[in-house]
Amino acid sequence: MEVMTISNSRYGGSTVVVSGYAINHNNQIVLLDIAPMHPKLVGAIWAELVSGTPRYLWLTDSGNGRGCSVRGMGSDYTRLLVDVPQLSLPNAANARARFLRCVYPKALKETVKRDHEKFYVLEWTGMSAGRALAAMLERDTPYPMLLDWGEALLKYGIAHGNIRSLEHGGTSPLGYEVDSPEDGWAAFIASAVQDGVVAIQ
Repeated sequence: MEVMTISNSRYGGSTVVVSGYAINHNNQIVLLDIAPMHPKLVGAIWAELVSGTPRYLWLTDSGNGRGCSVRGMGSDYTRLLVDVPQLSLPNAANARARFLRCVYPKALKETVKRDHEKFYVLEWTGMSAGRALAAMLERDTPYPMLLDWGEALLKYGIAHGNIRSLEHGGTSPLGYEVDSPEDGWAAFIASAVQDGVVAIQ
């Protein structure tokens, strides 16, 4: 049986079961899905996740043979909660069982008004990572952009090294870390047009 957990200590401490995660190349958590657990356990992990001082957590993923130190981004996360009324939590009579998804805000509603900001794109139901990339750029930059360019620009960015896949496990959607191009997005888009990757109609 594959088991994924995250703890505030490699040798025990507060431990919760994880149903999915996505981390960047610095082992920072972009997305974390926590199975219904006692609120105090979830609260202990949450406190470490959002701490402004780097606090290391221990992630275990037996399916991928992974055991490593991870940490939060040092800022708040967006919390997405789903009630699971058919489950009961032992020793927590007044607590509701919930799935908790923690998502780094720069993977949800990032603004890229400054050319050199890093952000993240994730695949959601009905929204591919490429289309999410195009939507962010179309919304938050002054550059001409078509949503249909998304998949091509994603592949182009991967080929040029400024877009990297996140490591993920379990139920986590696929995702990517986006380092803004060295010469800015205007030059990146112009280069993609020049190379025939995308075409202006």
